[in-house]
Amino acid sequence: MRALVHDLALARDGEVPARDLEFTAVDFETTSLAPPGRVIEVGAVRMRGDGTVLAEMSTLVDPGPGVAPGATWVHRITREHLDGAPTMAEVIGDLLSLCEGSVLVAHNLAFEERFLAHELELLGLTAPPLPGLCTLRAARTHLGAGSCQLGALVEAFGLPAVAIHAALDDARACGQLLLALLAPPHELRLASRPRHHRLPVVPSSGRSLPRAAALRAGRRGWMACLMDRLPARGLHPPQPEGVAAYRALLTSVLAQGRITGPKAKLLARQAGRAGMSRADLVRVHRAVLEEEIARAGGPAGPRRPGRPGRRPAPPPRRDPRPAGPVGPVGSAGPARPAGTGGRAADRAGRGPAVRWVFDGRHAVRTEASDVPGVRRNGPTAAHRVRRRPSHRPTPADRVDDRPPLSSRTVTN
Repeated sequence: MRALVHDLALARDGEVPARDLEFTAVDFETTSLAPPGRVIEVGAVRMRGDGTVLAEMSTLVDPGPGVAPGATWVHRITREHLDGAPTMAEVIGDLLSLCEGSVLVAHNLAFEERFLAHELELLGLTAPPLPGLCTLRAARTHLGAGSCQLGALVEAFGLPAVAIHAALDDARACGQLLLALLAPPHELRLASRPRHHRLPVVPSSGRSLPRAAALRAGRRGWMACLMDRLPARGLHPPQPEGVAAYRALLTSVLAQGRITGPKAKLLARQAGRAGMSRADLVRVHRAVLEEEIARAGGPAGPRRPGRPGRRPAPPPRRDPRPAGPVGPVGSAGPARPAGTGGRAADRAGRGPAVRWVFDGRHAVRTEASDVPGVRRNGPTAAHRVRRRPSHRPTPADRVDDRPPLSSRTVTN
């Protein structure tokens, strides 16, 4: 089979700077590791060498009725996801137009090349050689030892992308890895200038079914993760019926007061069925919120911090009881004169009651205030007794502040 991609090399002493060139990072999820396996998801990102993203493409692809999706435990695509998705004949036109006049980029370029050539052959299409770059080959050549898997390199460079075996996310990660190799301190360049040829023009159906995979709440919430997993802007407008169904589902979820993981996945599935992008979600979300504000009867005021849908905490209640001799409820009150504490004062009803509390390591002596239910004096160092294993305090361990026996008055 004739080679479909002409692999360009990256070198430190290359002659062609990549800042002014355009690249298309692609990634395929497939049913097997080699043809005759089929492509079941396509992700592509068109960008400049300075990092400007020009367009994105993401869609599931139906390989045909009854075709198994393959390693579901890897890409998490089931046969149910593929039912109703566009076929390769419907999306190949968008992919070729996105690659027109750019350098094809992939992590393990030979893998994507084999499947792309196989799909073109099944459709009866012939394409001229495409200029391409392999980030896996560049990493092995210029980064030395260490793992060269896409996820490991993304973590090593500290890139904001994620590599989760989803076509769009892996294509984004591949593109960001290329930008990291072109920037200091590596500053790799192309060894030769790419030569572009005219690609076949294939009509597009305008259908797409993007997949928002591996949703996580994280610190930003479910909806932020959902929007990050979809293309920034779609190549075609979404389906009006699907957008209306997504809006109705979002209104129902918001009426329940909280967006949970299962609800976010339902929203993600409906957004994909409608072919919606991140920009489409922003427009629909703004319209729904404005409608809810108008229904509430006024503009939205400042929101108290906390979880969405949770009622704010009520203000603290003031105790209606008058202040006693120890001061208002919750205050320390005046100091107690010496000699008025202990069990003698407890019997007379004039002083605090002694209570022992275990905090796990120590037996702590505490005193309740004169007002029932209010604690005045907490544990102090003088009241703290080291607890021995399997030991409960004995009368000898307690601090007895009664007057000496000789000074007591004995009543017959």
